[in-house]
Amino acid sequence: MKFVILLLGCFCIYSQEIPAEKIYETAEKSVVVIYCYDLSGNMYQGSGVIIDPSGILVTNYHIYSEANTIEVKHSDKLYRDVSVIGYDITKDILILKVNSEFKNFLPVTEIKSLKQGQRVYAIGSPEGFENSICEGIISGFRVNENNVRMIQMTAPIIDGSSGGAVLNS
Repeated sequence: MKFVILLLGCFCIYSQEIPAEKIYETAEKSVVVIYCYDLSGNMYQGSGVIIDPSGILVTNYHIYSEANTIEVKHSDKLYRDVSVIGYDITKDILILKVNSEFKNFLPVTEIKSLKQGQRVYAIGSPEGFENSICEGIISGFRVNENNVRMIQMTAPIIDGSSGGAVLNS
């Protein structure tokens, strides 16, 4: 019996999650605001994540789908020299390159490391409010009609948050 109590005590010590404020502190410098403009001057705003220090960003394709110009805002700096280097319309992924180096970035991880019921945090810019954080859980894993694997979660994604970071602890 003592062995089981010792084992449970060790499990509790090592299974503690990183608090939301620490996750935000670490990740918020890697989340950007994306502005896309069409030929009529209409603006579509979303969020993006720096995934490589060389200026590679990822966001959602639907933010850009009707646009011809892209700008990226990171902290107080606006980058206008932005290139599309890849996209997948079916998976709603857009990969951008900003002509700059970035100190902070978030590595992309595989879906295999996530578990249903796990707490997650989304960082984005809902309705233009830069780098807001919200919390939820992973509700499930789904496959849509295009055979794309998706993560269903309860963290709210409001207009402008699309393309932002989703993080576990």
